[in-house]
Amino acid sequence: MEANNKAPANALAIQKPEVTEEQSSGDEEILMGGESPKTEISDRDLDPSKQTARRKGPKATPRELRLIKTNHKYLKQMEESNVALEELKLKLAEKVEEAKGKELYISQLEHKVDSYANEICDLRSRLNRVGHESDSWHERFLKADASYHELKRAIRNLATDF
Repeated sequence: MEANNKAPANALAIQKPEVTEEQSSGDEEILMGGESPKTEISDRDLDPSKQTARRKGPKATPRELRLIKTNHKYLKQMEESNVALEELKLKLAEKVEEAKGKELYISQLEHKVDSYANEICDLRSRLNRVGHESDSWHERFLKADASYHELKRAIRNLATDF
């Protein structure tokens, strides 16, 4: 049995092919990102009139045909869902931009509210100050009025005494 295993190994010995100048430059092109002359596809291979759709082997069973049909149906649904997904992504991006704009607008409004709150606070303090000043002026007016009436009485008393 071991003899059988050794015989095929000798028969299948790998021989290194000889490399010509043309082949070596092609290998270098492959390593550098170019195309090898071996991998070039000629235009005649792509000619649709020369290509046939003959299938070798047995014909498809009804089950295989059903599977192919459902596979195509699912592929079509997947493509439609991908299109719908892309549309949803675009709508989501628009909504995000709209939300960013609204967020900016809200921050501007908050800034305005803060500035108006500061103005209101300043006006209240000025109102309090004016109120205190008016109270002091009212007190002064009352004192001046009382002094005026007292002076008037004193003048009457002096006039009646003479």
